[in-house]
Amino acid sequence: MQESLSHTTSRRYLALSLWLLIVGVFVSLAWQWIAVNSSDKELTEYVEGLLRRSALDRRPAKDIRTLVLLKAEQLSIPVQDEEINITGQGESLQTTIGYNADIKIPLLNRALYRMQFSHNVRVKSQF
Repeated sequence: MQESLSHTTSRRYLALSLWLLIVGVFVSLAWQWIAVNSSDKELTEYVEGLLRRSALDRRPAKDIRTLVLLKAEQLSIPVQDEEINITGQGESLQTTIGYNADIKIPLLNRALYRMQFSHNVRVKSQF
């Protein structure tokens, strides 16, 4: 009887451990998804403001690209220099940014899902 009770208790602990592992993986994946989307939104808002200021200051495309790359690095967004395209000047200033971000399986550190982002940000007229 004692052996049967011990076996049942062991199975319950094993089942509980498995469920905790599954919940942990799910929470980690959800957290990564939220963090990537939040960082992407912050980068987009930053670029919109940067373009408005740059249009007024007549800032060169090279400076804008450098500032976008610095912000992306600060937000841990994997944007490469060639993924940023800046065209126009003044009121017609426009930036296209495209990149991929991976959602990774915890412990295995392997990509489960690749999120693709593509933004076309323009200077918005004040009127």
